[in-house]
Amino acid sequence: MSSKAYAMFHPYGEKTFRTNAYLQFGKSSASIGSFLMLSPESAELVKPQVLAGAVMGEIRLDRTMNQIVKIVKKHEPGPIEGRVYMYNLLPIKNTKSNEVLQEEITKEYIQFLYDSIDHFQKKNHPWVVIGWGVNQPTRFKELKEKWLDFFETNQVRTYGVRGEGPLDYYHPSPELASDQAVYLERITAQFQAAPTLKDIARQVQPQADIHQLVIDCANCSHKSILLTQEVLLSFYCPSCGGEI
Repeated sequence: MSSKAYAMFHPYGEKTFRTNAYLQFGKSSASIGSFLMLSPESAELVKPQVLAGAVMGEIRLDRTMNQIVKIVKKHEPGPIEGRVYMYNLLPIKNTKSNEVLQEEITKEYIQFLYDSIDHFQKKNHPWVVIGWGVNQPTRFKELKEKWLDFFETNQVRTYGVRGEGPLDYYHPSPELASDQAVYLERITAQFQAAPTLKDIARQVQPQADIHQLVIDCANCSHKSILLTQEVLLSFYCPSCGGEI
């Protein structure tokens, strides 16, 4: 199954910020998962739509996106339905990595951080792969720690290939093809080692008058595990909000 990519671009002085970026698999709008990296690559708009103060539309897949597609297909065997969202510490488009590392953390970046975390929370992503890079300036530490605190507080399942530093996570798409293959193998092993919904359900001790329900949403394919003492007449999907 082929995938497409979409994003929104905001002009900011001489720079352009990229936001709301995601890979679309099939037709569902439900979240499959997410990636958190340093900055966007040079993805170009294919079908731009001009909005008030921004431009959005389909974009060409870049090297990182193609690697993410490979990772998702390894993690999600069979037909894939949903979206994989891509977040960045610094949202500057078309900036070389050595130039990004020179950026000062201004109040605009702090505001963007909180906007991104708010967006992440609303999308209810089941997992995130952290890949913002290694050997970076200490001034990026605040942004990274706020994201990590959010993941811990909200019990978001995190993956990522760790570097030597405490906040180092290797980028999902290294420049060399051989390194990309190694990363794909290591991140796939992490996914395979993680507990599934069935594993989590088996850890729940049975209790009198408490029923365990596994509910599949017909709208977005999201699966929920629910413990209840009552007979349910209706249930609202936590992913898309639709009634089941």
